[in-house]
Amino acid sequence: MRAFGAAAELGGFREAEVEIPPGTDLEGLKTELGRVFPGLSPILPHLRLAVGRGAGGMGPLREGDEVALLPPVSGGESGGGEGGVKLSVRVLPGPLPVGEALSFLLRPDCGGVAIFLGVAREESGGRKVRSLEYDAYPEMAEATLKEIASEAAGRGARSLLVWHRTGLVERGEPSVVVGASAPHRAEAFEACRYLIEELKKRAPIWKKEIFEDGSAWVGLPPL
Repeated sequence: MRAFGAAAELGGFREAEVEIPPGTDLEGLKTELGRVFPGLSPILPHLRLAVGRGAGGMGPLREGDEVALLPPVSGGESGGGEGGVKLSVRVLPGPLPVGEALSFLLRPDCGGVAIFLGVAREESGGRKVRSLEYDAYPEMAEATLKEIASEAAGRGARSLLVWHRTGLVERGEPSVVVGASAPHRAEAFEACRYLIEELKKRAPIWKKEIFEDGSAWVGLPPL
């Protein structure tokens, strides 16, 4: 098993092996997890389990299956493209090279370039934020981001970029950069907005807000 975000924190592991009775499916595994890792009990109703890199899985688990524990989401570069559209998708463990992102988006056949930075702010819900921490399932996250970018490619853009950072992000630092280039500004704005809105809904990336007096994973109810 591989655990991410709040699941890794409460379960006390990033990777672990669990023996289960023959015929156990994902719902049965949830019950077993609550017994073996009692720290997970408060969030078990909110976890998605993914076999391999695909969420779900209806049948019994088999020996050697890799199961990912995915809490609710908080909201490598692909050199290929869709229909001639240039795509760049990355999940990075360190600071985002924003200048490099802009260079990727600038092109002589596009008169509109829209770029959005998500920056760690100093207050959330009336509490002072010291920093943010992001966790991700990198392989699944990059596949999801590429899927989102491919969908946005049908909105008139010619270059699309989606980069997200993991690890600790201090106040004022960007945690995500998305951008789109298009012949005209309307298409660039539309594609850029689609990228960030869908990323927040769908990407397996988790955010923890670290306050002066505690911390909380975004997307989970108070524990």
